[in-house]
Amino acid sequence: MDLGITIIEVVLIAICIIPFILMGLSKAKNKKQQLQLLTKLAQKEQCKMDTYEVFANISIGLDTSKKRLLFVRQDNDTITQESIDLLHIKNCNLIKASNNNNAPKDISKLELALAPTSNNKAETRLLFFDIATEMPLSGQLQLAEKWNAIINKQ
Repeated sequence: MDLGITIIEVVLIAICIIPFILMGLSKAKNKKQQLQLLTKLAQKEQCKMDTYEVFANISIGLDTSKKRLLFVRQDNDTITQESIDLLHIKNCNLIKASNNNNAPKDISKLELALAPTSNNKAETRLLFFDIATEMPLSGQLQLAEKWNAIINKQ
């Protein structure tokens, strides 16, 4: 009788724990895949990433010696890769679009806009968050603010 109850308890505990283990493994696999995409882009551009960060479906890195910013975003089957020479960038601005009078909790789109030094070139926008394709904000704002500061220091 006690053996039967113990087996049932072990099975119930396993049923409760396994989803968390699987989620952790999935996140680790996703992070590794994002880092591989960023590393491949860095190799293609002959850059050495001094600073980089991987968050959900975004990876971003910086080669301080070449002043080159590398950005990779993966949405389902679409991969966006950007390699930006910061020597040709005047400044970087954080753009928060919202549906409700710029309320901070209602951000619908979050981008970094890199303005070129030349007026003939269009600004480059790096998408960090879009409510149409993602769940609510979960750290993208802090990531974008951090990289806005890093880029503007270069």
